[in-house]
Amino acid sequence: MINIFNLSSRSLTSTEIQVLSYGLSFVPTEPYDAFNICMALQQFFCKLKLRHFFGTSAQDTTSEIQLLHVKSTWNPLGPPDPIIASFEKLVMRDVEINESQSRSHRYSSTLSKNQREALRSLQQDDTVVIT
Repeated sequence: MINIFNLSSRSLTSTEIQVLSYGLSFVPTEPYDAFNICMALQQFFCKLKLRHFFGTSAQDTTSEIQLLHVKSTWNPLGPPDPIIASFEKLVMRDVEINESQSRSHRYSSTLSKNQREALRSLQQDDTVVIT
């Protein structure tokens, strides 16, 4: 157990002290969300394909980026680059393996509901400094 020294004027609850006593190396687990992972990966693959299709040019500067514009949903047509296609296939296979493994294991949080709320309140408080 790690000693907690409160040097602030804020009084910590017993649950907050308990969460802080886990130390900086403690990482709370979150449930595996396959849908959000797949959505993020599809966006990444789309950007990767667009970057390959258009390449980079000397005209790419931050001063030319418009702040307000309609986001395009266009994807390059035609045969995909074989390297990008194999990378996408391997990543999606790994996601499917992780998803099947996560279904076979019941998710259990490493923190109770009260501990998650205490951690959230500590994160939102700008006056708290943890070192």
